[in-house]
Amino acid sequence: MPPTNNAAERAERHAVIWRRISGGIESVAGSWFVERMRNVAATCLQQGRYVLDDLTSCFEAARGGQAIPSLVPAKQPKVKVA
Repeated sequence: MPPTNNAAERAERHAVIWRRISGGIESVAGSWFVERMRNVAATCLQQGRYVLDDLTSCFEAARGGQAIPSLVPAKQPKVKVA
């Protein structure tokens, strides 16, 4: 049996371990950057996307003055309401 059955906690485990090993980030901007990058990486992993490809697309769009691509899937799953 896994140590936890909570998917969100499992997804955050690597970030928590990294933070403990590295001693954390010393600036608010650094913390913000690491938090956002971990979220992007986790989202890409869940969607089967390549992080580097998505980041490259974002940088190219920003550099070209275009809209930055979204991480939200094009098709949203239908949710059943009871």
